[in-house]
Amino acid sequence: MPESNINIKLAQNEIFESNRLRLRRIKMSDAADIFSYASDPQLATNAGFKVAVTLEDTQNDIATWFETNRLNIWGLEDKLSGRLIGSIQLKITGRRGEFGWSLNPDFWGQSLMAEAAGLLRDFAFSELALDVLITAF
Repeated sequence: MPESNINIKLAQNEIFESNRLRLRRIKMSDAADIFSYASDPQLATNAGFKVAVTLEDTQNDIATWFETNRLNIWGLEDKLSGRLIGSIQLKITGRRGEFGWSLNPDFWGQSLMAEAAGLLRDFAFSELALDVLITAF
């Protein structure tokens, strides 16, 4: 599928839902939720981003990173609390997709990333016609 068609499909699919999660675009109003886990040095190092020291750092990341990559990054909203608890990226190169993610440690051990990745996996194979999906880790 040509890149332009992939971008159209990505733009048309801004929200995915499961029983526990809503995958959606990240907004500036998510800054406090993101800061709560992006300021954790161990999480930041493992996820491959710099530690957020201030809320302004997180706001800057939203404006520069999440907005520029908005077609292939979704925030993970916990449906029960309404909090943004992480993010998942589906980076596409040709017919190959690569997942990268971060998740608030308060939500580890609940198989939430498997749930989020499953939603995007199904979309990637059925709608985007990708051949291969891998994880960045």
